[in-house]
Amino acid sequence: MTSNKIVHICPDDGNYIPEFIDFVQNNFEDHEKHSFFICNFKGKYYGSPKKPNTFAAFQLGQHVFYWKLLRQMHHADKLIIHGLFGIKTTIMLTLQPWLLPKCYWIIWGGDLYAYRHRKNTLFARTKEFFRRFVIKRVGHLVSGVEGDVELAREWYGARGHWHNCMPYLSGMITGCDSLPKTENTIHILVGNSADPSNEHFEILEMLKQYADEDIHIHVPLSYGPQNYAKRVVQEGKRIFGNKFTPIIDWLPRDEYRAFLATVDLAIFNHRRQQALGNAIILLELGKAVFMRSDISSWAFFRRFGLHVFDINAFDINNIPRNLSDNKRIVREYFSDDALRDQLFTLFN
Repeated sequence: MTSNKIVHICPDDGNYIPEFIDFVQNNFEDHEKHSFFICNFKGKYYGSPKKPNTFAAFQLGQHVFYWKLLRQMHHADKLIIHGLFGIKTTIMLTLQPWLLPKCYWIIWGGDLYAYRHRKNTLFARTKEFFRRFVIKRVGHLVSGVEGDVELAREWYGARGHWHNCMPYLSGMITGCDSLPKTENTIHILVGNSADPSNEHFEILEMLKQYADEDIHIHVPLSYGPQNYAKRVVQEGKRIFGNKFTPIIDWLPRDEYRAFLATVDLAIFNHRRQQALGNAIILLELGKAVFMRSDISSWAFFRRFGLHVFDINAFDINNIPRNLSDNKRIVREYFSDDALRDQLFTLFN
C-alpha cells in the first residue's frame, strides 16, 4: 500500500462523516496518512472526544483552521472533497486551479442538484460561478450513481474521471431480518428529513384516501428547516390525527435502524437522488420502497437488480411482500467488505 498523503475536506454533518472517519481509521492500517478537515462552524458533533488527525473549524478557529488546511492541500497527494458545499473551500480551489487535477469530488446530491435551484441574486450567481469553475476542472468524480455523474457533465461540463464508489454505506447493513409482524396496522415511512425536497405534502395528499384504513404514518423530521417541519406536522395531524407520528428528535444510528425494521413500506418522493442510505437499509430488511422512476436513484437500484416500485403505482391493498432477493443483493454489494474494497481502490 502506498504512503500517499490524503486530505479530506468535509462538512460538519454529524451523520455520514463521523461514521466514514471511524471506518477509515478502523479498517486501514495506514490511516495515519488521512487528515480530515471539518469546515462548517457548527461544532455540534465533533466537540468530544476529538478524533485523531481530525481538525474542525470550531476547535481551531476559522483563521487557524483555513491556514492549516491551505498548507495541507499543497502537501497532499489527493484531496477528497466530501460534498461541494462550502463557499470558502470552493474559492480556495478556484484561486489555486493547479490543485484541481488531484481533487476527488464525492457527489452528495444536494451539491449537484443545487443547479436546479439557482437563485438570481449577486451572492448566488457568484457562488455558482466558483462552483462551475471547480466542477468543470476537478480531476475525479466519485459516485455510485452513474446518472449523477452524467448530470455533472451535462450541467457543469465536468471532465473528471468517474470512480464508481459509494463511500458512506459503512455500518448500514444490519445483517438482521425484520421481526415477524404481530399486528394488522400498516406502518408507512414518508421521507427521510425535513428537507422540502421530500415533497411531503404531495404524499400526504396521496395517502389521504387511506385515512380510514388501519395505517400509521411515520415522518422523520429531525433535521432540515424546522418551520417547514412544523407545517408538515400540522398537515399530517389534520389529515390522519393520531395515525400520524412525526420523528422530531435525532435518533442514534442503531436506534433509527431498529425503527426502520418496524415499518412495512417507505415512500420517498424526492425529485432527485436522495435517501439512498435509508432505502438500502429498508431493502435489506425486505421492505417495499416506493420512489419516482424518473430520477437517478431508480436507475441505480435497478442496475443492481433490486426491486423498487414506482410511486405512481402505489396501492395500499397491493403491497409487494416477497422481497427476499433484495436482502441477498444488498448484503452482497453493500457490505463493509465491499466498501473496504472500493475505498482501497479510491485511496490508492
